[in-house]
Amino acid sequence: GNTSPFWTGGQLDIVSYIEVIGQPDFIFWALGANDVYSTPDSGIDAKCVTTINHAITLSDAFKAACPGVVQAFILPNPGSSDPTFWSNNLSSQLNFKRNEFSIDEYLTNTFGDRPSEGFYIIDSEFQFDPVRGYLDGIHLNSAPGHKQISDVLIAWYTHHYNTSSVIKIISVSSEGTTPSIITVVYSHNITAANTTGL
Repeated sequence: GNTSPFWTGGQLDIVSYIEVIGQPDFIFWALGANDVYSTPDSGIDAKCVTTINHAITLSDAFKAACPGVVQAFILPNPGSSDPTFWSNNLSSQLNFKRNEFSIDEYLTNTFGDRPSEGFYIIDSEFQFDPVRGYLDGIHLNSAPGHKQISDVLIAWYTHHYNTSSVIKIISVSSEGTTPSIITVVYSHNITAANTTGL
């Protein structure tokens, strides 16, 4: 029932997607949190493998369509520390934390240490406000949540290129069997200061 901008007529079609949005320089992937959110311990490895396989399929498709694109995978956020978002259920909160560490490990093992292939890992966890930055247990609010992750991505981009050139960030939500957020970065249009976030 979910639709994805990456699919046309039931087929993965990155070329058509790029024809609409343009050729990306950078792709920031934020995935994993929704996929593993409530998975029990007994099923977390299988869920992580499925999630990573989807990530491999999509990232390989973008690499084939845009050979020079840099793709960075953002490790899932740590989740809110507000117990009310977890219905005051410490077990649910701890379960998500265990699952987050699991998907972090799978992402790092799959895409880490591959800069020569254009793949990077970004750990943004240090930047989040776990008290004020969330709409619920795992989804960030507009401010400070999305602004904080935007600050991380812009800082990483400017450090990577050693530049403060203007960038444009476009986000597309696509849930289900595909990653929840893709952000395509271009080197034109709007300034980082005017970017509100993902």
